[in-house]
Amino acid sequence: RISYLGLELKDVLDGKRELEELIRLTDRQAGDVFKGALKKIDGRFDALFRLLLGGGEAPFRLEEGVSLWDAGVEVICRPLSRLLHWQMAHIRWILRVPYGYGIMDPD
Repeated sequence: RISYLGLELKDVLDGKRELEELIRLTDRQAGDVFKGALKKIDGRFDALFRLLLGGGEAPFRLEEGVSLWDAGVEVICRPLSRLLHWQMAHIRWILRVPYGYGIMDPD
């Protein structure tokens, strides 16, 4: 009976190790998909920013020093020239776009 329970314990511990490895692999793959999607949305947002404001850049940056799942996303807007009042209204509008734009895109 003790040898049977020993085998059961070994089986449970092996299953636990396999499950932990599967979780690590899934987390890594989900992180890669997230980073790829963020990069794609970043490119589209930057193009939209340039189109609406006639140049400049608006890159996304992930917060550093924390895990991917706890990190925030920073948007840095650098127009080419001094912004006019109407351009500020456009910036406020386009800063609301990336999330919805990325989700609604069929690609």
